[in-house]
Amino acid sequence: MSLPAELVGLQAARSSLAMETAGGVVEVERDPPAAGSKTQVIRLRLTAPRPLPPGRVASLEFRLAESLIGHKEVPLKITGGSASTSEQQTIAIQHQDGKITISEDAPTLVNCFFFTH
Repeated sequence: MSLPAELVGLQAARSSLAMETAGGVVEVERDPPAAGSKTQVIRLRLTAPRPLPPGRVASLEFRLAESLIGHKEVPLKITGGSASTSEQQTIAIQHQDGKITISEDAPTLVNCFFFTH
């Protein structure tokens, strides 16, 4: 994926419970912006010895620049992707570009007495 380096940067990538259940690992490679470019390229590599269950496989945490004040969205360009099976066969995957939406509203947290005691 690629991000505007002056606005946002990847802080951390964490495995989900589904990924951990499959014995998986999330690895990150960061390429610094090329000379004259303002785009940072980030590569995520997800590996697991067992099939991944449906759902979220990782969570990404981003650092936002102070210059983002007033911005509501940051483009997230997916530049490619591939997957391979345990037999080392490469298979096509579908992906689409996205965006990081910035909100000043705090997330709503719901708490239930019965689940906390």
